[in-house]
Amino acid sequence: MKENYEGQILELQRKINELENESIPNKREDEVSVNNFDDGISDGDNIVENIDEAEAEIENLKHVHEKDEAAEVGNQRGQVKTFKSKLALKRKETQQKNVEVENEKKQYCLRAKAPRKVEDAKVIKSKTLKLGRKKKAENNDEIIEVEKIVTVSKSVDVGAFCQLRNITDSRHYNYFEEKEKATVLQFFSLCHTFSNAYMDDTLTIQGRLLEDLMFDKFTSSEVIDFYSKWLKKHSSEGAKSLYVSSVAWTHLKADQKKCVQRTLHDVLEKELADDIKYVFIPMNTSKSRHQAEGYHWTLLVLNYQDKKFEHYDSMKPRKRLLNLSYEEAVVMRNEVVDWINSHRAETKKSKISWLKGVKTPTCPQQGTTYVMIGHKH
Repeated sequence: MKENYEGQILELQRKINELENESIPNKREDEVSVNNFDDGISDGDNIVENIDEAEAEIENLKHVHEKDEAAEVGNQRGQVKTFKSKLALKRKETQQKNVEVENEKKQYCLRAKAPRKVEDAKVIKSKTLKLGRKKKAENNDEIIEVEKIVTVSKSVDVGAFCQLRNITDSRHYNYFEEKEKATVLQFFSLCHTFSNAYMDDTLTIQGRLLEDLMFDKFTSSEVIDFYSKWLKKHSSEGAKSLYVSSVAWTHLKADQKKCVQRTLHDVLEKELADDIKYVFIPMNTSKSRHQAEGYHWTLLVLNYQDKKFEHYDSMKPRKRLLNLSYEEAVVMRNEVVDWINSHRAETKKSKISWLKGVKTPTCPQQGTTYVMIGHKH
């Protein structure tokens, strides 16, 4: 029995030893694992620190970026606000201008529709004569103010009165200077077709003639004669000129001898002198030989110093086509030459040696060049 117990004890002791021997390597492996784990923890702490620093840097960059973005957004908002302010001011100015235009249109219509006083023919004649004598005494032809004279002949049908067109619709209106625009706008707003825009002892221009001129209709002889008067008054002193009436050719073509005597021969006898350089003769040509109505204006010029005639036509026909205006210019040239030669013979002056024919210098043609007469460039 004792041997059995000792054998069991030895067996137990051996098993204990075996267990201890097996536990030692495991203990060493555990120590190594613990050391490695401590190193890993240290590395992890370093990584965490680096991550914290990176996150702090990221937060700092975000903060700076947010500031820059906020400043840029504020700048853009300021620009938008400024633009909106300018736009609102422009809209206000445009609305105010539109209101002014509408008010002007309403006043224009009211003035045009307002009844006008038709004066007795004797009163009109008296006013006209007084005004003519006054202007002649002053020797100062000028535009008459609208308020001073808005008259009409008794023989004119009042129903024929018509308000003048809106002058701002004319393509010539924008060529005027501001003061001129105000004057023209006032006349076209206050007056009608038979209102007198200009008057002196020899010439009267009514509203209908100005309307035709401004809206590219036929240019009347009164307008041509007015411009001749203006040129004569404002011409330079270096070259003296003589301006023949624009209806002289019309009377000559119609064989109206008394009218030709008054509008051409008397003018040449009274004003043509040796110091005259140019004689300007406006001529109106019909569409055909058989048509009495005017159609196209040309200009015949006598260079009295060089004794030659020149014809200016802004609508020259193509080659080999009938040039009626030139043929009529030749007729007028011969009439002037014959009268001057005859007059010089009567006054016992030497005969003039004239250049033959009528020259046709190059001049601007309609459709290629546009010049507004009387406008300062």
